[in-house]
Amino acid sequence: MRHHYIIFFITISFLSLFTMVNGKVLTDNYANIENEVYSSLENKSIVNVVVILNSAKQGMVLSTLSSNEFTPQYLFNDTLWFSGYTNKQGIDKLKINPFVDHVYLSKPTHTLLENSLPLIHANNAWDVNANQLNITGRNQTICIVDTGVNSTHPAFNGKVVAQKCFCSNNCCPNGLTSDTNATDNDGHGTHIAGIVAANGSLFEGGLRGVAFDSKIVAVRVTNNSGSGTEPDLANGIKWCKDNKDVYNITLITVSIGTSENFSSYCDNRASSIEANNATISNLFVSVASGNMGNTTGIGVPACASNATSVGATYDLKGGAQLWDACADLTTEIDQITCFTNRGGILDLLAPGAIINSTYKNGGYAQISGTSQAAPHVAGLAALMKQANNSLTPSDIERVMNYTGKPIYDSATQLTFRRIDAFRSVLAVLYNLFVSDLQVVHSNAGNRVFQFKAFNDLSTPANVSWTINYGDGRSDNSQNNVTLGAYQETFIFASHDYSRPGNYTVTAYANTSADNSNTLSMTIEARPIEVNGLKLLNQSSLKNIYGFNIKSPDSDLNVSWTFYPQDGVAINSTQNISLTANQTIFVYFEYNYGSIGSYDVTANATDIDKRYFDFNNITAVVV
Repeated sequence: MRHHYIIFFITISFLSLFTMVNGKVLTDNYANIENEVYSSLENKSIVNVVVILNSAKQGMVLSTLSSNEFTPQYLFNDTLWFSGYTNKQGIDKLKINPFVDHVYLSKPTHTLLENSLPLIHANNAWDVNANQLNITGRNQTICIVDTGVNSTHPAFNGKVVAQKCFCSNNCCPNGLTSDTNATDNDGHGTHIAGIVAANGSLFEGGLRGVAFDSKIVAVRVTNNSGSGTEPDLANGIKWCKDNKDVYNITLITVSIGTSENFSSYCDNRASSIEANNATISNLFVSVASGNMGNTTGIGVPACASNATSVGATYDLKGGAQLWDACADLTTEIDQITCFTNRGGILDLLAPGAIINSTYKNGGYAQISGTSQAAPHVAGLAALMKQANNSLTPSDIERVMNYTGKPIYDSATQLTFRRIDAFRSVLAVLYNLFVSDLQVVHSNAGNRVFQFKAFNDLSTPANVSWTINYGDGRSDNSQNNVTLGAYQETFIFASHDYSRPGNYTVTAYANTSADNSNTLSMTIEARPIEVNGLKLLNQSSLKNIYGFNIKSPDSDLNVSWTFYPQDGVAINSTQNISLTANQTIFVYFEYNYGSIGSYDVTANATDIDKRYFDFNNITAVVV
């Protein structure tokens, strides 16, 4: 009986261990084995699976499996997943293991397929100065998890600081599953790298990436044709996180994913776990949402709750575009591409069609996809991190969202934000900033200006504004404008220019805490043009003169005056009606009283005496 009692006690203890995990009672079917695993085992004796754990007990799980039941692919001591090859007997054991949360079939990954940079105002962001440096991505390193990068491309001279390859099908460049060579034989990764960081040298038109002064770490997770496995992808993301301090990695961009789509967060996938872990380590992670045209869900790992998922828009207006998943009968700037996976958990939009960037052969190519959108976001994140290194990944995504351009999607009836690099950079530098200064109406010498003031504070602010027109005159706000937290207002101001010329217009905004920002632009004001004054003919003291009068970009009634210097001015006998941009030639004679040298002037003005211009010459009467 004593011997029997001991055995019984051990059995009870063993069962207790398997029925209580973290204080939680488990049911008989401990782990969730996804149906695709069983379906695949009907046709195959061995399947590639990903095992998600509910606690860090990898060793205890593996100790229950024989070498015939499980062959490891990726094993880690510091994460809640591993992968490998197993059979029906291995699945049965994993199913009853209390430390296994669920098991799913390892899915293949695929690549997700220069107008874009001006569209998101990246060129304006480069002109912003912080700490005496322009915002160009300096001191930022972006880990590109893709098909590799052609590091010999002229646009990447001195940029690729490290390379790594993970390809479980022995498809790394050396024929092994892991290598320090991430040569791109597909072209996709090189295209992505150019969008982020091409330096513009030796490249047609001086093409630059969004963060052209940033560095690159190339991580290859596919074979030569752009296919891989999700565990390879997850391991690539993990490697970026684990080596962030070695290579000063501050961001990760991923344009690889599976064909699965999720309408809610998919934090139970290996690559999603690693994307989330990377953001916890303060690495911003942008991920392409996928190109299947799904309007209710996005791909893996874009659906990771901490990653920033990115859909694609057009960067130009064109005709119909036929894609693998769908067709757009017409295309407009900022139109969401029909192939973009989207839904309630999509975070951002960025240009993704049609993008010209670097390619594997050392040249360039035009490629489209959410793959091309994600690196635009990563490049902007690099600009923002340079401007303000204290930003967290959630800070970056939040700022991009409230400074982006709203784009309504009729397919989902949702509004998403397309990134605006200039506004996002300003938002992380200033508590209050002005943007989008532009002329919205022009008539003769009159210009109507518009600009925006944005309160980047989490509390309301009283804002005053000033606009200097560049001709010595300005307007001020009569009363302070109250802006709520992250609220924006439009400001309009009208001004009449009395003289033609080029003027630098500057808009200012201040809060009661004296947080200010300015923005300038140069305009050309040509209310009336008088030119070409010359002496046409001379006979003794009689001179015949002529000059041109040109109306502005609107209809105008004008009169003219000639000042001969030695006598009474000559005026037009009646007003002259000019249509927009019309030019007329005026000529007349004047009799001088004596020979000499005279400074003569021709002048024209509108009937309201608001605008005028003049032209003068020196005339010699002999």
